[in-house]
Amino acid sequence: MSLSQRAVLAIFLIIVATLYVIPWDKMGIYIPAISKPYTLGLDLQGGIELDYKVDFDSVTTTSGALDKNTIIE
Repeated sequence: MSLSQRAVLAIFLIIVATLYVIPWDKMGIYIPAISKPYTLGLDLQGGIELDYKVDFDSVTTTSGALDKNTIIE
């Protein structure tokens, strides 16, 4: 690939990236291929919450180890 072809490709990619990044809909310009709303991922929407609950009353220990007869539900 020659230097001029690389330069044309680089300029083309810069133009395409600029058209995609600029929020055209806020300026009143609607471009169907680009003007789709941004969707936030699960981490940016608030994520998930996981709680572990242990019933310590049903757990008995014998010398630091769990008793084999104890069933934890």
